[in-house]
Amino acid sequence: MPLRSTNFPRLLFVAKSSLNFGPTLAEIKATGIDVTVALTTDSAVALSLGTHFAAVVLDASLIRNNDWTVARSLKLIRPSVPIVLIDSRNKGRRQSLPPDIDALASSDNSHDLVLTVKQLLPEKLLADRGIS
Repeated sequence: MPLRSTNFPRLLFVAKSSLNFGPTLAEIKATGIDVTVALTTDSAVALSLGTHFAAVVLDASLIRNNDWTVARSLKLIRPSVPIVLIDSRNKGRRQSLPPDIDALASSDNSHDLVLTVKQLLPEKLLADRGIS
């Protein structure tokens, strides 16, 4: 399967339901970042095999029992892809980031998430696309 190319950086958003994240997804798209939504961890891994994503956003509520294998699988496919965990719990309650997670953002604050994603994307990629 050929890799899909786009003029915009691609973000993989992994969540049980995109309905809960409508405003967040709209804000991300408004910045010029192309978003693909995966509703299961298996589909996220499958999508990553054929598409180069600049970053991955992983909803903590999708992961049960601290099963971080999806993050590990995504890193095995593309070791340099940044993975942001979004969590509705207070960010300060976590002592450390789970394995293979690069950043944490609140699911209750779409602006915080957008800033976190943009900080993790390579600056040159954003500049080439006219995203500030």
